Amino acid sequence: MNYPPSILFPGGYPDPGVEVAKEQFASDLNLDVVISGIGGRRRRNGRALSDALNTPLSEPGVIGFRQDIFRDLEDPGILEIVEAFSAEMEDVYRHLRVSSGLTFPFGRKGWFIAAASVYCDAVTSMEASLRDVSPGSEGLTSFVDWLGEYARSPGFEGFSRAIGDVRSSLSAIEYRMDIRGREVHISKPGDEADHGDEIRSAFAPLRGGALRSYFAPRSSDSGLSYLEQWMISRLGRLYPEEFRAMDEFCDIHDPFVDPSIERFFEEIQFYLAYLEYIADVRRRGLPFCLPRMDGATRGVGVRDIYDLALAKKLAASGETVITNDFDLSSDERIIVITGANQGGKTTFARAFGQAHFLASLGCPIPGSFARLSTFDTILTHFEREERMRDLRGKMEDDLIRMKEVLDRASSDSLLIMNEMFNSATVFDESTLSRLVMEDVIRIGCLGVCVTFVEELADIDDGIVSLVAQVCPDDPSIRTYRLTRQPPDGLAYAVSIAEKYGLTRQRLEERIE
Repeated sequence: MNYPPSILFPGGYPDPGVEVAKEQFASDLNLDVVISGIGGRRRRNGRALSDALNTPLSEPGVIGFRQDIFRDLEDPGILEIVEAFSAEMEDVYRHLRVSSGLTFPFGRKGWFIAAASVYCDAVTSMEASLRDVSPGSEGLTSFVDWLGEYARSPGFEGFSRAIGDVRSSLSAIEYRMDIRGREVHISKPGDEADHGDEIRSAFAPLRGGALRSYFAPRSSDSGLSYLEQWMISRLGRLYPEEFRAMDEFCDIHDPFVDPSIERFFEEIQFYLAYLEYIADVRRRGLPFCLPRMDGATRGVGVRDIYDLALAKKLAASGETVITNDFDLSSDERIIVITGANQGGKTTFARAFGQAHFLASLGCPIPGSFARLSTFDTILTHFEREERMRDLRGKMEDDLIRMKEVLDRASSDSLLIMNEMFNSATVFDESTLSRLVMEDVIRIGCLGVCVTFVEELADIDDGIVSLVAQVCPDDPSIRTYRLTRQPPDGLAYAVSIAEKYGLTRQRLEERIE
């Protein structure tokens, strides 16, 4: 029987790469928070989930392959089936963990048979349920076709019958227990009368209300007590054929989880974990969409974009998330963002990078509509605090880091710069920023630049200017909206003065 294709990497798994959450751009864009949040939502985090989160895709076809699976999972019926299967497989692995940790042979084999029974039910149930709903994605359709062959294969059908036979024979065991003081005797039943009806009748008057339970709490994963082990061992001697059948089943069918089932279970965690991660944001009414991926040479744009990490944080407190739009034609490559401090500029820059990264994973991104491009790498240059152990000043550090960024950049790169050379004088910041921007334009990469140097927006026709808006009646109130328009420095003179400590209050403090 052929193996089904991977639902994450249909062309084969990549070589292990870097851990994206530890990359500098991930920290700058708050992607480390997003990635760790997604990865932490699944108890069984195998290689599949880790590889998917740490491997941005550059082939639009593979991205579309994953997007189609996400579209299938938008159907509540399909999602419920897959989630139920995932929960059952979690139960299978829990049973197997308990089994492997027990030393009592019959206890270990009992948990093993219970795991096999849950596995059999999970496979047959999902195969029948998915066949009824007919998913549309290539990934799930191929898996359903394979699963049908597997569920009707002689091997699985024989496995299923064997489980039923073993469980039936064990559940049919009857025994008599005599307790005399501290002595307990186990034997096969004789011709004793069945007092079940008599006991039920005697206790019937007490069944009308809730009764207090006197059972001591006990974990379902705990081992058997000494008395229980002795009783089962005694039953093993009384019913050797039934227990021999259990032994044979465990020996023949260990292990029983098919490698393709295990791979599907681990790979589907990527989709379920992401949908679980964004669920509370969706409940707040914020949109998600699957972007159109046209390659690295087309225009890009998103309606209602927002910072996912921030939205997750605000969702917990009930605060409002402000969305924005942007749209770049194929000839427009750089967004220059200016405006008031604390006006949402850096948040937009982060959202821009997050959207491209999440889109490269094939995931729904924050927004109501999106058209994005693939990239070869993400590069960032954000402001850093001066570190004395580096034995260099902040300005020197900014220059060195910027050179490293430009040396790595290509026309297919995504570049996000946030307030370059903020430690320099106004003249130096303007001169250096212009030189960097001219180099970026020459390279031809796609990117965002947050800056107070407004003349950067006029360097080239491929640059688009977005301005963070303030309330018309009170410029001190930020709207967190960004509008495509030429920069207007007059409206934000106070903000720039605050940046360089030139407000009246700051000047008076320095004079005193």
